[in-house]
Amino acid sequence: GGEIDQTYVLRSPLAGVVVEKNINPGQELRPDQMAGAPALFVITNPAFLWVLLDATEKDLPQLKIGKSIVLAVPAYPDRKFAATVTAVADFLDPVTRTIRVRAALDNSQRLLKAEMFITAALGGDAATVLQVPSRAVFFQGGRHFVFVDDGNGAFERTEVKTGDVSEGNVTI
Repeated sequence: GGEIDQTYVLRSPLAGVVVEKNINPGQELRPDQMAGAPALFVITNPAFLWVLLDATEKDLPQLKIGKSIVLAVPAYPDRKFAATVTAVADFLDPVTRTIRVRAALDNSQRLLKAEMFITAALGGDAATVLQVPSRAVFFQGGRHFVFVDDGNGAFERTEVKTGDVSEGNVTI
């Protein structure tokens, strides 16, 4: 009963934003072509994001579902974002020797975007980790040292075993 303009309105049962479109104008769709084909459209709600992390083996004792983590992104160097661990893989990647962790993040301000690079810090007991400024540690003769105040105005050179370096600090 009217003009044919080759327009067909598709409505999604989900609210969100189309982030992937695997169809082109004029493309023919047939049921026999759809087996194994990617979805025509991918829709997401950017107000809630999943964060996929590659954690090291030494982080395993702290990786528990429900654990809070703090995220930092280069785009917002003065801001920290809170997320909660929702899943921990049951295996390590044999190539990278890391374990995949998923965390949920409230992104209602929509500052973070999909595929951004992030750095995550596990919240832990402060008593179990000792960090010093990285410039306070010096390397000599294949060993690491710091100077410790003995309380009498003198300093004693003490050998330490170093760990991770983050935000200008080194774990000892």
